[in-house]
Amino acid sequence: MKIQVLLILAVVSALGNTLKASPEMNERLRDVIAIVEEKQNSSAPVPRKIIEGAKGIAIIEITKGGFGISGQHGKGVLIAKAKDGWSAPSAFDASGGGLGLQVGVEVRKLIYILNNADAVNAFAQDDKFKLNAIANATAGPDNVTEEASTINKHDIYVYSMTEGAFAGAAIGGEMMSTNLKVNRKTYGSSVSTSDILNGKITRPENAKRLYTALGVN
Repeated sequence: MKIQVLLILAVVSALGNTLKASPEMNERLRDVIAIVEEKQNSSAPVPRKIIEGAKGIAIIEITKGGFGISGQHGKGVLIAKAKDGWSAPSAFDASGGGLGLQVGVEVRKLIYILNNADAVNAFAQDDKFKLNAIANATAGPDNVTEEASTINKHDIYVYSMTEGAFAGAAIGGEMMSTNLKVNRKTYGSSVSTSDILNGKITRPENAKRLYTALGVN
């Protein structure tokens, strides 16, 4: 009887830890779900054919602001197309600074459609990288007909929804990298980024709306 009680307590404790795990990931999921729902419910959603052909999708909100010397920071998630469906989300961050005559605050909501494995691997690496140093990115097309047999693919399509006003041209750009701390808090200390993106990790329950908004399984 005592052993049974201990087992029940252990299960309840484990469930409690799961429910409370990684508020940072929960916050990211809320933000990126809002971005995707806003875009897909707009007059110019990301075309279904573009999403179906993607190898990965990264969503992030980046806040940029300053006077003279600017700073920027963003939090997002990356999902990848795995063997049996789309992967659990992996956390990544953007950071950076710039120089120039800059006044104001700008909030950029970005959806990156990653069209090949190299683009996915770039977003999945632990070390910081600058987007324009590793991939050929372009603004994503808003219209792709079902009859189109070929699409002029770049490594990455970028869909941007920008709020606010930011005056001036900055020198430099975002540096991006995987947030291992958030991933480990969410999935466990022994889980690697490749484990997450290869579909070896169960997707969090509260991420369902993200996949529904994107129309993917």
